[in-house]
Amino acid sequence: MKTLQPISPRDRDPNLVLIGVPAVRGGLWDLVRTVITLELGALALEEAKVNWRFEFRKMAGQGIAKARNMLTYAARCLPVSKIVMVDADIRPEPGHFFRLLSHAEALVGALYPKKNLERLCWVGEFRDATPATIGPGGLWPMEHVGSGFVRVDMEVVDRMVAELPERRYMNDEDEPSSGIADGQWMHDFWGMGVVNGEWFGTPRHPARRKYPRYVTEDYFFSHLASSIGVKLWTDPGCQVDHVGEVGFLEVFARRDKAIAEALAQYRADLEKVGFKVPVLVRDPEGNVFPGRVN
Repeated sequence: MKTLQPISPRDRDPNLVLIGVPAVRGGLWDLVRTVITLELGALALEEAKVNWRFEFRKMAGQGIAKARNMLTYAARCLPVSKIVMVDADIRPEPGHFFRLLSHAEALVGALYPKKNLERLCWVGEFRDATPATIGPGGLWPMEHVGSGFVRVDMEVVDRMVAELPERRYMNDEDEPSSGIADGQWMHDFWGMGVVNGEWFGTPRHPARRKYPRYVTEDYFFSHLASSIGVKLWTDPGCQVDHVGEVGFLEVFARRDKAIAEALAQYRADLEKVGFKVPVLVRDPEGNVFPGRVN
């Protein structure tokens, strides 16, 4: 494959989307299953006459953060206008891609559960969602968005490259099958580390306060995007499973009648009303309440 080089933003195709799948070594089966699901999703969108075209890329054997960085570099070198990052242990359905792509906002994530068998808790750090703060299409404002299934417009990446030069590093590995070469300059936007900032309250310390905090790879990209003024959103109607030894959302669906009924209704309505459906959602404290995507 030809060595990749960044292209000019003016050469991007507004209807071309990169779907990137980062995977760690040993996750081959999950990766294959995810890619098959993505291909089925692309076919479903084509049949619905949605004017999106897709470029699929995977990156394995690099560690999750570095694989995401490489996929983002690949997106800068392709004429794509958006990137959907989906981890190999996330189980999306065709309609989930449509939902993320249907929003005009520059960064929109999905809800997926943490790998915790004690209680259902979504990946993401939530701002208060009130009628005054709910975004277009019922989007929730977020403090941090999970990186496991998120759609990012390339204009966000362009801004991060321009405004966060301290995140730049030189790649020193060759990946010929991916067009990645030793000596290319990339950016660590999906890493992790200690950040000194003002953070939201916790049950023990409810007021916002400033302190050095360890930000994990789940939230680091959205933290950096937010630091340059990008608004963060999650679609509460876009709920996907997170697969380990079990599918954690399915486990809680079996345990909790309300969640089970909501999932069943959600999946039935997907086929009827173009994926814009009322759903039941659960907040980080475990409260179940109705949410609607208009």
